[in-house]
Amino acid sequence: MIPFDAQTSQALIDNMSYAVICVDRDGIINHWNKAAELMLGFSASEALGQHANLVIPTNMQHIHGPCFSKSQDTVKGFALKKDVVLPFMHKSGLAVKMKGHATIIRDADGVPMGSAVIGSNANE
Repeated sequence: MIPFDAQTSQALIDNMSYAVICVDRDGIINHWNKAAELMLGFSASEALGQHANLVIPTNMQHIHGPCFSKSQDTVKGFALKKDVVLPFMHKSGLAVKMKGHATIIRDADGVPMGSAVIGSNANE
């Protein structure tokens, strides 16, 4: 039996075929797996520490910002209940649609710490 510890969890996330992008409460990218690199063109070293606007289409940033802020103030759990298609921007400037889920990441006390998007390329 493989122990399901932090190292195993990290390996699972880093090697899955779905893009996993996590941001903190300020919208700063703090996790970017290999699938996110392939889908959006930015290496992890280019994306980590950058604001999520790096990959949010310019015409969507005015909508995303307030929605993200409001979600971080949500007391009850939030997760999309079904797959949705979310707009992203590839490093090349081309639009990429990601089909997947978004969720709030919470600490042990239930306080929002950021959010995550997990999905695959809906253009393919």
